[in-house]
Amino acid sequence: MIAIGRQIPMRYTYRAKSIRGETSSGAGSNSSLSMVALEVPTIWCSTCKPRVEKSTRSVPGVKDVKFDEERIQIVVVSYDPSQTTPQAIVEAIEKGGDKVSKVVEQ
Repeated sequence: MIAIGRQIPMRYTYRAKSIRGETSSGAGSNSSLSMVALEVPTIWCSTCKPRVEKSTRSVPGVKDVKFDEERIQIVVVSYDPSQTTPQAIVEAIEKGGDKVSKVVEQ
């Protein structure tokens, strides 16, 4: 079960922010991106990261995937909310064979 909105300890939280980015059309118009922090306890080492990143990037609308440097299990995903949702990102990660235990929308 996924606990949406549960607190991640303060040192693992990320400040909410809006990122202005290019749309996929490249025509110069900007759209606002959202961020979500996910805890993926099945990531144990740096060799697990590519699998999770591939699953995450397979979701249309995902723009960036970053891993916390101190705690590798925290994945921060920037996405276009008009194209996808945090739940779709979680489903893609779980379909790839990993488990998501916490979701914190930014």
